[in-house]
Amino acid sequence: MLTLPSATAMVRPGVTRADPWVFAAVLLSLYGGLQWLFELPRPSLQLQPLSVATADVALAWLARLDVTLVRQGLLLIHADGFVTEVHPTCTALVPAALLAAAVAVHRGTRPGQKLAGMLGGMLLIVLVNQARLVGVVWVGVNAPAAFALVHGWLAPISLIVLGAAYWLAWVRLAASKR
Repeated sequence: MLTLPSATAMVRPGVTRADPWVFAAVLLSLYGGLQWLFELPRPSLQLQPLSVATADVALAWLARLDVTLVRQGLLLIHADGFVTEVHPTCTALVPAALLAAAVAVHRGTRPGQKLAGMLGGMLLIVLVNQARLVGVVWVGVNAPAAFALVHGWLAPISLIVLGAAYWLAWVRLAASKR
């Protein structure tokens, strides 16, 4: 029978593992705080430049796929009538912050390992999130009936799964270097 190492086996001797409830509380608090900031009537965070940059990169990627849209403010508009808004939650800010926090609160790793894990994870999340946004808009233009499913479920779940897979791979790599 194949047995996997326990989570406590991945931590250096003498270093206690973080309580999973504390880990979850940190990530949920960060997520809730960011979502709350995004939904304020007058946003406390000036995130429009980040949303615009995210939209502009998506437009460039979509143009390479022969899907031409125009941006008016935060709206992406296609000639066939598809319109969507690039809200701050469409950027990689929340998933990248959550992944960085997950790496930061992991115990038993050196600061350099954490920094490398956070930077690598944030880069990966930014690229994957951009591909997610392009895919969602592409579906909205080419298969509008599937837009709600892809936008609301498939794309976010794939980003979550990828972020979790990265974190688990980073934990294993960091443990193997001890």
